[in-house]
Amino acid sequence: MKLKTKDPNTGEIVEVEIDNPYRYGSIMHKEFEKDLWWLKTHDKLIERDKYGNFIVYKTSACRHVVIFLLALIVFVLFAIWSRAIR
Repeated sequence: MKLKTKDPNTGEIVEVEIDNPYRYGSIMHKEFEKDLWWLKTHDKLIERDKYGNFIVYKTSACRHVVIFLLALIVFVLFAIWSRAIR
């Protein structure tokens, strides 16, 4: 997928081709594709670290963890409430 980034040497905005480093069909592959699609549709520049590697944020994986933790908290509170009314 072609995305825009700032060239660290010249400072110009250039298009680069980024390949997915994860195995096809894996969850990480799908998440990486979603994040690249989000960056492309919102016309965001891809940042680079000090070594020149591209930084693609994994916000959607964090979102899944937060939803799981909230569901776990709800189940724990329900268990405590059910014990209290006995």
